[in-house]
Amino acid sequence: MILTIVLTLFSVLMMVLERTKKLDITKKFAGTATVFSLGISAGLYCMELARLFVAAAMKIINWEVNGNDENLELVFGNMSKAGIVIRIVLAMICLVPCTVNIIYMIQALVRRPVQQIYVGEKHSLMCVERSLWLGTAAVVFMVMSLAGMAAGIVPYLDELEASVIMVNPLLLLICAILTLGIALIPLLSLLITMNGYLILIVTSLSTAGMTYWLISAVMGISSSVRLAKCGVFTKGKAAAFGFLSLLPLWNTAGFVLMKRELKQRQNTLM
Repeated sequence: MILTIVLTLFSVLMMVLERTKKLDITKKFAGTATVFSLGISAGLYCMELARLFVAAAMKIINWEVNGNDENLELVFGNMSKAGIVIRIVLAMICLVPCTVNIIYMIQALVRRPVQQIYVGEKHSLMCVERSLWLGTAAVVFMVMSLAGMAAGIVPYLDELEASVIMVNPLLLLICAILTLGIALIPLLSLLITMNGYLILIVTSLSTAGMTYWLISAVMGISSSVRLAKCGVFTKGKAAAFGFLSLLPLWNTAGFVLMKRELKQRQNTLM
């Protein structure tokens, strides 16, 4: 519950600081730190939600902590059923400001990428340069998240294999047919409990990675639109680069090509 409250307060504070210009996201470090913090906060929030659902699954099957799993109680807590329900409801409510913060900060990064020192095309090109920088940073953070997830999964592959053998798809299908789905609740709860740590790792890091992908896509699309408005791209070319910006990892190639076009246009204005 503490993590949920902290992340919610952080989200609200972030929006307030940006609105009051105390957080100047037009600066390179602040903008990059904002991108990084959005992915981290999203990952931690989803990890907390996943932790609560794993704790609920443990309660459903009355999972007993043995000597080999003494850290389970430390990670998932020794909460009552009512306490878990209250925490899940609170987390779902607090999910709203956290989601709003991500959406708000992304659009703020697009609308206010650099300070209005120059006007006209020069300012627009500076905005493109800044957006491409933030998009590239988001791609780097996404790769780090996915690499961390892959490394974190490896130690728990044996547990995953054992749980799938014990609660295999055929067993789930038979139980679903014979019991009209009632038996799926304890079986799926057992499967979730046996892979509790794995679920936390995958949920948190994949959510962070998806958030960074979203940011990179938005930055790539906004850059292609601005380049079209400046006359650097045709509408068809801008649409092609916008589509390329939606492709994870492949959008890096789009960023490189747009930076090349940007440099050429900036050189002509000097």
